[in-house]
Amino acid sequence: MGESAESAESAIAALEAAAGEGQHAPARVRVHRTSRTLPAPWTATVRSRLLESEAVAAPPAEVAGMARYIATGPWCAGYALRLRRVAVVWLMVVAVPTAGAAYRLAWLLHGGLGARVLWTEGTAGPGEGRVQRWLATHHRRPPALADVADVAGERGTHPAVTTAVLAATAACYGAAWLAARPGRVGAVLFLLLIFVIFL
Repeated sequence: MGESAESAESAIAALEAAAGEGQHAPARVRVHRTSRTLPAPWTATVRSRLLESEAVAAPPAEVAGMARYIATGPWCAGYALRLRRVAVVWLMVVAVPTAGAAYRLAWLLHGGLGARVLWTEGTAGPGEGRVQRWLATHHRRPPALADVADVAGERGTHPAVTTAVLAATAACYGAAWLAARPGRVGAVLFLLLIFVIFL
């Protein structure tokens, strides 16, 4: 009787141990699978959100588009002709030379990544003025930063070279964006003045 009771107890203990392992084993498998299938933080969060942001995924304004907005955009009242003329002077003296030089530099940089094919012809409708048509003819439309990064990834360019070119391209695009409207330049100068005063 004693031996049978001990064997019964050992069998029950073995069953309980097996049941306990059966409960914990799937959890360990799930944790193991989850840890192996989780993507890298850069790929999952920072890089994906950066490439999906409007500043990176959308192409910057072309030079002809800047002129189009200055000439016909709803940025001022229709009767404010003097203000619009002043803006046209700003466009020809500051915005077009700055944006043209910045985009030209970006175009040269994209040669190392094979991304010059992304630069398309400027757009200008038949009803637009001679200035807009001339700008569309002589200034290409720049591509989005995300498209440049995709081309660099497909060509297998070294990550350091890609990062440097993308950073320089972002600086060129930023200079063109800043020079497109005098209000942006004024806001930056005002912030710099505050920084100098309270430094």
